[in-house]
Amino acid sequence: MDVANGGQIAAANNVVDFVSGHEIVAAGAHQLRGIGTERLFMLQPSGLDGDSRPLRSRVGPARAVLPTPTQELIGRDDDLKAITKLVREHRAVTLVGPGGIGKTRVAVAAGWELEDSHTDGVVMCDLALVDGDDAVVDAIAEALGARLQPGLDLAASLVEYLEHRNVLLVIDGCEHVLDTVRSLMQSILTIDGPSVLATSRERLAVDGEYVFDLGPLVAATSASELFRERALARDARFTVGPGDDQRIEEICAKVDGLPLGIELAAAWVRVLSLEQLSEQLEDRLRLLGGSQAGGRQETLRDTIRWSYEQLDDDQAALFVRLSVFSGGFSLEAVEAVCGDEGGSRLDLLDLIMALVDKSMVVTQRGAGHIRFRMLSTLRQFGEEQLRSKGEEGQIEARHCEYFSGLAVAQSALLLTDKEPEVWDLLGQDWSNIRGALDHLLKTGDLDNAVDVTLAVAWFSAFAMRFEGFAWAEELWPQISAEHPRAGSLLGMRAMGAYLTANPASMGLAAHGLELDAADPTGLGRASMAAHYLNNVHSADDSGSLTETWLQNLDGGDPINRLWAEGFRVFHLATHDPQPEAVERAGALFELALASGSATMMAIAQWARGLATAITDRERAMTMWDDGVDVARSLNTRHLGVHLLTGLQIHFSAGREDLAVALERCRSTLQTSMDHHYMAGTSHLFGVSAIVLARAGREDVGAKLLGAMQANGHIPRGNALKALSRAIPDGLDDALSAGAALSINSAATIAIEALTEAIKEQAE
Repeated sequence: MDVANGGQIAAANNVVDFVSGHEIVAAGAHQLRGIGTERLFMLQPSGLDGDSRPLRSRVGPARAVLPTPTQELIGRDDDLKAITKLVREHRAVTLVGPGGIGKTRVAVAAGWELEDSHTDGVVMCDLALVDGDDAVVDAIAEALGARLQPGLDLAASLVEYLEHRNVLLVIDGCEHVLDTVRSLMQSILTIDGPSVLATSRERLAVDGEYVFDLGPLVAATSASELFRERALARDARFTVGPGDDQRIEEICAKVDGLPLGIELAAAWVRVLSLEQLSEQLEDRLRLLGGSQAGGRQETLRDTIRWSYEQLDDDQAALFVRLSVFSGGFSLEAVEAVCGDEGGSRLDLLDLIMALVDKSMVVTQRGAGHIRFRMLSTLRQFGEEQLRSKGEEGQIEARHCEYFSGLAVAQSALLLTDKEPEVWDLLGQDWSNIRGALDHLLKTGDLDNAVDVTLAVAWFSAFAMRFEGFAWAEELWPQISAEHPRAGSLLGMRAMGAYLTANPASMGLAAHGLELDAADPTGLGRASMAAHYLNNVHSADDSGSLTETWLQNLDGGDPINRLWAEGFRVFHLATHDPQPEAVERAGALFELALASGSATMMAIAQWARGLATAITDRERAMTMWDDGVDVARSLNTRHLGVHLLTGLQIHFSAGREDLAVALERCRSTLQTSMDHHYMAGTSHLFGVSAIVLARAGREDVGAKLLGAMQANGHIPRGNALKALSRAIPDGLDDALSAGAALSINSAATIAIEALTEAIKEQAE
C-alpha cells in the first residue's frame, strides 16, 4: 500500500519465492512503514497490462536512522531554528563547539526537524569511537547501507550510492578524523542530492561549508531549567525551595552553562544539597570526574583531556600557558606572557587560531580588534597541566609583569585623548589585573602591589568598579604606616568608603592626610570635600579644605587638579556665590578641552553647571546634559553620569511637570541602585521626598529623609521644609520609621511609591 501505484502489485522477496507463472521484475530497496528497508519486486500477472511506473517509496536509507531522544531539548529553540535554516539552504553545515556543549543532542534534534525536507531519509553516523581512515569510511557506509561496488573502493562506492539521493547525512564527532571526513565531504559535495550536517570541535574547512558555533546555555534561564529537569530525573524527591533559584544559577555558571557539566552536576543532588554542591564545584573538575553520567563523555575531565590529547605539541604547550589568563586576553598579551624567545607573532597567531578551530579557545570580537578567552572548565584543566609541567611560577610571573605594567601605564593616560582606549583595556583586562595583584601578594611584593592598586584607584571610582577599593582594604594590614604610599592608600580606602556610604570615610581620610599631607592622588581630600559639600553641608570646612587644596597643588597628578578645581567651584557655587566660581569653572572647561579627555569634560560641565545654575538654571541644565552625553560616550556606568543627573533632578524636582519629575526620579534612583552606588542612592532620597510630597505621598518621602539621615547625610533645607508643610504633626514619627531602614530597603520603598504615583498621574 505504501509503495505501489494503482494497478501495480509489489511483493517482498520472501513472498515472490512462492510465486510462479508470472513475470517478476526486481524493483530495488524500498522502505515500508513500520518495517524498514526491504528488497522489493514487481509482479506482472499473465493476461494483465503491466504498469511500468517506478514504485513510490523513498529509495535507499531508512527515513530517519537517528537515535530517539528520551529527554526534552532545553534552551536551544533559537539555535535549532538557525541550524535547520542553514541546512535547508546549504549542503554542508558544521556544528562546532567545545566538548560537553551539546552538539550531538542538537544535531539529533535538527535531524528530526529536517526529516520531511529530505525525501530519502536522515542518517546519523557516530565517529566518536572510530579511528583511522578506513574505519571512518566503513562506519559511514554501514550507517547508509552502501556496499562496495565492482571496480571502486569503498569511499567511491559510498559517493556513488549517495548520488541523486535527497538524504541528510549527520556525521557526529569529526574532530579526531578531520582529514578523512574532509576528503569524503569534498567528494560528496561534487554530486547532486545529499547534504551533510557535521559536528566537530573545529570546522572541517571544505568549500561551501557553513559553520554554526554552539554556545553555552544562559545560567539564569535555560541552564537553570535544564538543571532542574535533570535533577528531578535523578531524584524524584528533588524540590526547589526559597533561595534555591540563585544557588542553581550559581551552579550552572560554575560549569559555564555546558549541558554536559549541568547534567553531571545535577546527578549529585542525591547526596549533596544545592549549597554544598555549589561549594564543591569550586573544584569542579575533581567533583565531576566520577562516573555519574555514563556514555562516551563520562566526565568533563574526560571530555577536556580527550580534546587536549588531540593537539600537537606546540598547540598543547600554548593551551596550557593560556590558562594563566583570566577573563580574556589579546594577541599582544599572549606574545608577552606565553611566547618563546625569538618566536614569531604570526606563528603564535596560527597556534591560537588552531585552538580556536578546535574550540579550546573562544574569540571575542571588539571594536576593531579580536580578543580570546577560555571557558573556565578548560582553563582549570590547563592550570593543572601547567602545574604538572613545572611552568606555573614562570608563566605567572610573566603574566604579572605584563598586566601590572599595563595597569600603571594605562592609568597614567586616563585624562588624555587616549581615554577611550584606556577604558577598553582596563575594563577588558580587569580580571587579569586582579590576577597580577594576587600574584604580587602571594609572592610578598607589597611595593608593586601598592603601586598597581593606587594606579587604578581613580579608574575604579570613575568606572564604579568598587572591587578596586577592596584591594586597598586587603593591602592595608600588610603594610606599615611608614610605607611611603601609606597615606595615599588610606585616601583610596576613604574614597571607597564614601562611595559605598560607609561612615568610616572621614576617619580614613584624616588619618591618610596625617601620614602624607601632600595627598598626591587627591583621594583623601576628594573624600573629605564630598562629605563636607554633599553630606553635612559645612561651608567653613569645605571652604578651608578646597582653598588650601588648590594652594598646595604642585604639578603632580592631573586628576588631583581636576577635583581640586571642581570641588572649589562646588563650594563657591553653594556657599559663596561670586564671579570666582564662574571664572574657575571656565578655566577648568578650557583645561578639559585641551586634554581631550571625556571624563575631564564631564566633570568640567558638572562644575560649569554648578556655577551657572544660580543665575541661569536652563543654561546649567544644558551644560549638565552635555556632560552626561560625554560621560556616557565612555561608559553608561560612568560616575559622572550619576553626579550630573543627580544635579539635574535636584534643580528641577520642585519646578518641572510632576509626571516628568516622577519618571526622572525613579529612573535615576533605579540606576543608582543597579550600580550599587549607595552614597548616590542615599543623596537621591532628599529629592525623591520632594517629588513624592508633590504627588501626595508625604509619608514615604518622610521615611526616605529618615533613612538618609541615618546614613550620615543631612537633607537639604528645601526637602525638610516641603515635608514639614505637608505633615507638620507626623514628621518626627515618619523620620524615625525611616531611620530604621537600610539604604536598599528605603530605595525599594521609594521606587514602589514613585511607580504607583506615575500610574496615578497617567490615569
